[in-house]
Parts: sequence; C-alpha cells; structure tokens
Amino acid sequence: MSSCVACKSQTSNERCPNRVITGIQFCGKHVRAPNKRLWHVVNQTDAKVILIQKIWRAYSVRFRLKLAGPGVLKRELCINDEDVVTLESKDKQHPFDFFSFEEDGKVWWFDALSIIGCLNSALRPTNPYTRQPLSQDTRRRLRAVYKYRIHNRLPISHQPAVKKNYEELIDHHWMKVVQIIHENGFEDIHPNNFISLDKPQMFIFLNYLVTDMSALAMEHPSSSRRYRWLTAIKRERDMFNVNPHSQIQIPALILSLLNSMGDEFHFCFILMSALYRV
Repeated sequence: MSSCVACKSQTSNERCPNRVITGIQFCGKHVRAPNKRLWHVVNQTDAKVILIQKIWRAYSVRFRLKLAGPGVLKRELCINDEDVVTLESKDKQHPFDFFSFEEDGKVWWFDALSIIGCLNSALRPTNPYTRQPLSQDTRRRLRAVYKYRIHNRLPISHQPAVKKNYEELIDHHWMKVVQIIHENGFEDIHPNNFISLDKPQMFIFLNYLVTDMSALAMEHPSSSRRYRWLTAIKRERDMFNVNPHSQIQIPALILSLLNSMGDEFHFCFILMSALYRV
C-alpha cells in the first residue's frame, strides 16, 4: 500500500509517510484537511516520476487480478453464483476481493476472506462446495493473497478472530506452519511432529535451525533479511530456557518468518532437516 500523496504539514515540503486509506490517496489525517498541499505539486515532481508511478500502479493491478484467478474478468465462467459465506453475487464482488480456481474443469469463486477462512481453519483446506482438497497451485496462490493482505494491512477475515486459549494457539500456529511446509512439497509431516517435541528436543531443534540458517546467510552475504531471520531465531534459542512462553513464541516466530518470505522453500527444507535430525 502506498503512502499519502500530501505534504506532512502546511509548512513542510516533505511527503507524508502515513499509509493511505484503502481506495483513497490520503491518510486518515489529510483526508480531513480542508486545504491539501500535494507533495508532487509543491516539489514539481518530474513527469518521469509520475510515469513510473503509473507503471507501478498498473503492475500492481495486474498482479492482484492474476492472484484472483480465472473468473475475475470472466464471471460467466464461475459455476456458483454466490459466495458461500457472504451470499454476495459474483457480478457484484469487487475484483480485489475475488478469488477463483478451477477444479475438474469447473471454475469456483469465493470472497477472498471466505476462502482464507478455510485456509485458517483446517490443515488441508477444501472447496466448501465439493469438499475436494484444494490443489497445490491453488493453495500457493491463496497463500500469496493472504500474505499480500497481511503486508498491506487489509482484512483477512469477515469477523474478529475468536480468542483461543494457550493450547489452541500453539496448535493453530503449528498447523499454519505445516500448511506452508505442505505447499512447498513436504507433505509427510503433521503438526504433532513439532508439538510432541519435549524441551530438550526443542532446544536441539533450535540449535540446528541456527546452524543451518547461519550457513544460508553466509552463502548470501548481501542479503540483510537472512541475517535478520538468523538473529531472530538465535534470540529465541538463547532465551529458550528462561522464557516461560517459548512454547508458543517459537511457532509464532517461525510462522512470522515464513509469511515474510517470497520463496519459503529453502526455509521449509531447513525446518524439515532440523526436525528429522532431532
């Protein structure tokens, strides 16, 4: 999501760093301002910069439409007329909140938040209409939609999340971690493989993660992100024996790292390798 197009204040020529309100070019502060000083007007931004912005916006729109699937621009292809949760008509659903996929030669569509709900509620998500498991390609595309919405602070559910107790949160985090591992080709794994690790085994698991992530960071010395990931895992390992909440913070950290990665395969491989060596 881009930043506000107004200047910081009536006396500043710097651009406002706040995120825009969805569908509007201004942040919550400047949308209420009676006299808006536009940053590109005040600074007489070069026409080439404006052109680059237009190209980027066009790319962003094409990217989101590609994630939406085969029915977003041809709604007549979709076999179901309404969303399974909201009952919204396929012709009225906003394209950026649209998700469709093909199954056995038929195209099914959903509100993005409805199908994300399926992703968050079961280890192996299924089509709510047919109960058939979603294909790997569909799940990877849905995961990309989910990450995009998280990164841009867009809603990921129709209703506020139901509060879970400590044990439920642990199970839920490990389930989502294992989902991503499945989506990267490692399907012979279950959340219980991680949950069943006792304290000494979990410490060994973290040690292997640190060792393997160190090797990966050394192979890519120019990647600062890999060093940040390594630092986060090291910190969790070093605090493991004194942190009373480590049992839930470890899967939460791993899930956060996976959601921040464009390509999760190498990290999934490291997770599997560490687990099998424990």
